[in-house]
This record gives sequence, structure tokens and C-alpha cells, in this order.
Amino acid sequence: MVRAAASAFAFLVVACSLTQNINSYSNGADAGDASACAEDQKSCDGKCVGSTDPEYGCAASSCDACPSPSRAAAACDDVGACNVGTCTTGFQNCNGKSDDGCEAEVAIDGLHCGKCNNSCDGASCSAAKCQPLLIAQGQSSPGEIAIDDNQIYWTNYGSGTVMRSSKDGKTSVVAADNQASVWGVAVSGKQLFWANAASTGSAWKSSTDGSMASEKVYSSTGKMRGVAADSDYLFIAHYEGNGVVRYNLGDATTALYPAQKPNDITLDADSAYWSNEEGSLVRLDRTAPTGTTPQELLGGLNRPRGVAVDDKNVYVIAAGNVNGADGALYRLPKAGGVAVELASSLHNPRELAVDKTHVYFTCYGDGTVQRIPKGTSAGGPREVIASGQQFPLGIAVDDRYVFWINFASGSQGSVVRVTKP
Repeated sequence: MVRAAASAFAFLVVACSLTQNINSYSNGADAGDASACAEDQKSCDGKCVGSTDPEYGCAASSCDACPSPSRAAAACDDVGACNVGTCTTGFQNCNGKSDDGCEAEVAIDGLHCGKCNNSCDGASCSAAKCQPLLIAQGQSSPGEIAIDDNQIYWTNYGSGTVMRSSKDGKTSVVAADNQASVWGVAVSGKQLFWANAASTGSAWKSSTDGSMASEKVYSSTGKMRGVAADSDYLFIAHYEGNGVVRYNLGDATTALYPAQKPNDITLDADSAYWSNEEGSLVRLDRTAPTGTTPQELLGGLNRPRGVAVDDKNVYVIAAGNVNGADGALYRLPKAGGVAVELASSLHNPRELAVDKTHVYFTCYGDGTVQRIPKGTSAGGPREVIASGQQFPLGIAVDDRYVFWINFASGSQGSVVRVTKP
């Protein structure tokens, strides 16, 4: 009996010792002892918790949960402070502050349209895209447009005026008047050029700031359309004269080259490129002797119009049938080669412009302004950047904006700008 009692007593002692050892620890640490927690932990409610857990106040000495930011979940930042975590869908923390949470509703915020710091510069934001901003209205059948660093220039076919405006539309003046069916316009340095599409066509020059009176530099029977200029030459598309004229700005001499109803024309450092409405895109050395036949780069085009170049390629619009959806956009090497049809089934596309990444173009037939990546393969992804426009024609781009003309009818024409997506 004595042995049995002793055994029972020993068991009870061992059992009590085990119970005491277990209750003395929490998650391997002494309850309430912060020094027993790992370096990236702290002790809260008798257990070690992560110092990056917003439910326990991140790295703060307090164990109170982080306050919930407006339109966002709480999170711990790089220094262990409570901050804004994941935003509610459609909102972003654009000001970087935690006290107002995710404050920007990017679908409609004109300062943060679609993403933080993407300002629409005075235009509205809808569906996360900057909407078009009216630069000038009440224009008389405007057609073509050109830009430089600070200003926009366009032609009013109906009223025979050349207009000039700041890019925000706050200052708009007549740069030249008393013109006849004025159409093409170009700018080079401090000089402004345009062409008249009257029965007796003519080309003119003036200064971009209006300090120089308008001066006629060339005239001939038949309409003239596109113009392009650099510091040495002015090239003129003599549409009804079936030729392209090169006017030397230094000595006022001219050179003539064969063409077939030339429309649009553009230049690079070496060459002139133009579209012949009879169906081709051609290239000519800009210093070629008069009478030189240009090189055909692409033939079989249905009413080619706008032309643009970058450092490697030339781009051309084929407008197609007036009321059809058979227009197309092509890219091909400037020296000639295989053409890639970037876009097809376009509704009467007219003009185009390029920047480092995209080709922008107007579709007169369906009232859209669109863009497509320059390096895309045939039929690549197109993006409509404006719709519901009134017969868009001329287009130009700079680093931030896309500008275009709405031809409209009567005196309902306009000049429009949109911030690039």
C-alpha cells in the first residue's frame, strides 16, 4: 500500500510539472515578453504577431489595428507604418497620402484619367479616357493642319483664310486672308506655307508670328493641294497640273517632276514622298534635277491620300471608295520593299501622322480618329481615340496631344485636341 501511494504521488508531481511547462509558453515565447518574439514580430494579446500585419498596427508599439483608408484596404509600408494598401476597383492613391485613401476615381478624374497624373489639361475624362477639347469652332470648311512647338495652323477652304492658334485655343488669329480655296499647309522653322486649290492654283509663304506679309511664291493653272517644306525647299502638289513643284527658298528657282494627281506630300532629310490619286506612292531625291521620274514604292492603291514617314518607314492611306468601308493603311520601308497592310476595312480614311510608337489617322466616313502601333503585324489592334466627329480630315501629333480638323459643312468646322491615351 505504501508503494502504491508513493507511485501515485510521483505521477501527480510529474503531471503537474508538465502542465506548468505548457502553460508558461505561447508560440514558443513567454507571454507578454516582446523580447522573446522574432525580430520581425511583436507581442500582442499574449502571442507573437508579425510587425507587417495591419490588424495589429504594423510595427507600432500599439497593437491596435490600422485604420481603414477610404476606398482601400490597410497595409504596412516599407518603414512599418500604417498606410494605403490595395485600392477599391476604379480608384487609385494618386497623391500618395494615407489620410484620404484612394482619392482618385480614374474613370472620371480629369487630373488622373485612366491612371495617376494623366491630366486631360482642361478636357473632361470619361470611361478612363480624356475626351476631345474644342480648340476652335465656327470654321469655314477647314481642311489641313500643321503644328510647331507652340502653335497650330490650319486652312479654311470655305472662307479662304489661314488660321493660327496657341495649342490651348486661347489665342486664335487670322494668319492670312483673301486666299482662294486654300488647302495644304506646312510649317518649317519660322516660316509658314500654304497652297490654294482654285482654278488658278498658287503657293504662298509668310512668317509663323505674322511679322511678314503673305507672299505668293508660285502659281499655275489648276488646283494645288498638299505642301511640305524644310529649310531649303517648298514642295507643292500640283494636283490638276499632274506634277510636283520644288521651289528653292534660297534663290526662288523651281524644278518640276511628273505626277498623277498628287495629293499629300511629306519630306525627310533625303527625299520627298507623295501620293498620286491615280493609285501610287512614290519617292524622289529632294535634290533631283528637274524632270526626274520618281521611284514608285507602292502601286495599285485605291485613292491614296495621307503620307507620313519616320526614320525607317513610310506610311500611306488608301481612302477607298467614297461611301465604302474598303480603305486601308500601309507601311513599307522608305527605300522600297514589301508593304504591310496595317489596317483594312476603314471608312474613307484621309490623313495620318506618326509619333515614336503609333500611326494616327482620321476616318472621314465614320467620324472616328484612330491609332495603331507602328510595328504591328497586319491587322493589329486598333484603338478609337475619338468618335462622333464631323468629317475629320487633317491630323497632327506632338509629344502630348493629337490635333485634327473637323471639315463639317458651312461654318460648322472645328479644330479639336485630345490628350494621348
